[in-house]
Amino acid sequence: MCYKTSTTYRKGTLMPRIRLLLLSLILINPIPAYSKESAQRTKQKTFDFYWDTLHKKYPYFELQGVDWDLSRKTHRKKALAAKNQDDFVHELAKMFAELNDPHLMFYPPLERWEKEGKRWTIPQIQVVPLREGVVIIDWPDDEAPRPPEQYRDSPHVLPVLRTIDGTPPGQAVSLILLAGPPKTPVDLVLQWPDGTETDHRLIRPESSPPHRRMKVPQNRWIRSRTFGDLGYLALLSFNPKMTEEGYSGSQMRQVFLDEIKKIQSTKQLIIDMRYNGGGHLHLVRVLLNRFLNEPATISMKTMTFDLEPLDPHYHGEVIVLTNEFSGSGGEWFPAFMQHYGRAKLVGGVTSGAEGAVTKVQGPDGSTLKFGFNNLTEKQGFQFQRNGVRPDHIIPLTIKEIRTLGAEEAIKKTERSRVRKALDLLRVRDPDANIEMGISEWTDDLLDLFLRESGKLSIPRPD
Repeated sequence: MCYKTSTTYRKGTLMPRIRLLLLSLILINPIPAYSKESAQRTKQKTFDFYWDTLHKKYPYFELQGVDWDLSRKTHRKKALAAKNQDDFVHELAKMFAELNDPHLMFYPPLERWEKEGKRWTIPQIQVVPLREGVVIIDWPDDEAPRPPEQYRDSPHVLPVLRTIDGTPPGQAVSLILLAGPPKTPVDLVLQWPDGTETDHRLIRPESSPPHRRMKVPQNRWIRSRTFGDLGYLALLSFNPKMTEEGYSGSQMRQVFLDEIKKIQSTKQLIIDMRYNGGGHLHLVRVLLNRFLNEPATISMKTMTFDLEPLDPHYHGEVIVLTNEFSGSGGEWFPAFMQHYGRAKLVGGVTSGAEGAVTKVQGPDGSTLKFGFNNLTEKQGFQFQRNGVRPDHIIPLTIKEIRTLGAEEAIKKTERSRVRKALDLLRVRDPDANIEMGISEWTDDLLDLFLRESGKLSIPRPD
């Protein structure tokens, strides 16, 4: 006897049960977010993406003295052999640090890491970066190094930072070398006044201040004053994102024009670009158009910008003040004023961040910013790496910082620069009232500079 069996399924009941079964199996044995193979592929793609991008777009390898092919050979094998994401990111940062470019900044994928329960911190040292070297002026509590015996009783024997985990500090990217998981070590080599080098280990703290963009009210990022026939115009930034008021570019432009009108009738003018870290190139053009007396052209690798005298226009004698912390757009303005004979420059050699900046994101979610659009030889001058050299250089030196302490050394140097500008303009100031009036602004900026640089945080892309 044969029995015939048949099974019938109600429409729509089988697949949901299968899906439910598969879901339960996944919950019990979840699929890892990143297998070792996929993580390795991501590292390889990320390294190659950044190396190739800079190889194609970065214009300064020869000027910076870097063999980029050799950098690949040196760092790629180490990066791909990294035990974890932290070591991989640090190896990339070491390669970028070789470029020693103040415009180059590397940002780890912090937002993704934090969602995965991972975080980084950074030791709270305070530094003053100079061309001579990076001076460490303050340390976290109980983590200051013990100086060599001959300096134990000296109050301002401050060391120069030679290496971070074996790598010379390379401008802004050094922050990434200092940062890492909490309670992990970072090894420094310090150099003392007689050339002695010592090792010092810091432990990354349990927490560190979150990154925040400095916001400055209008009366601190731009200021104008008149002292009889002498005008003074100080500008801290060309970047609207720095304004506490949340100005747009067009609003910032209007503020520039309003302040220029206030000093337009003076016969002589000091323009203060100290601590100006740059910003939008079109805002630099706005300012240049009010001071250059003849049409000119900014020639870059991929574009040109025409300049022409526009109202309100200033016709008087001009001195521009710079310092070691003037960068990017804060260098463009004095560079063009000097090049076209419109102003004499007084102060410190600037940071040397010339190229217009671009931003790219790697396959792992990290971000790289770098200068890609350089001034051309046709332009007749370049200032990448070497900075803008004033006609009258009054440098801030490590020796002076070690003698007086950082704050007093910087104040003394900046006031010397103001006095030199007044002398060049033949301004009589027997009671130093003008010098003190201008130095109030400088001291205010110095306080802001030291306070902000004293709060190291891991940078994040805008």
